[in-house]
Amino acid sequence: MAQLQMVVENLENVDEKFQSLYVEKDGKFHLDVDGTLNRDDNQGGDRIPRTRLNAEIQKRKVAEGFISDMCEALEADVPEEFKKLIPDLPPGKKIKWLNDATKSGFFEAQTSDGDGPDSKRPGTKTPKDLSKLSPHEMLSVGYGEKPKKK
Repeated sequence: MAQLQMVVENLENVDEKFQSLYVEKDGKFHLDVDGTLNRDDNQGGDRIPRTRLNAEIQKRKVAEGFISDMCEALEADVPEEFKKLIPDLPPGKKIKWLNDATKSGFFEAQTSDGDGPDSKRPGTKTPKDLSKLSPHEMLSVGYGEKPKKK
């Protein structure tokens, strides 16, 4: 069995079945040892060529960058007083959390619209003058009965 040389000047002395394993660089032929062999599916097994792998890695980096940008944009829309409440999650999960929190109204300012505990507080009404009522009339007002007119 012939040994393969790492670098050869030309492919004349290399067996034809091994010539496809060499890559031309700087005018010489280098043995391609990083796995970028062009194999058929029948012969190659489950190996992925390095160029295709690098292309997929690059696509993933672009997608992750896009997701990070979206996450930052959503986070910028959150009011300043709520930003410290945002959990430290990976960008994809943080986007989901921000969307859920926004849909549920978590970031909206809480206003009292008549349903809170202060809704029954007296407002600008002036209290009734009870000083001219008799004791019986004062008791009836206190118990919620309307005073009888004389």
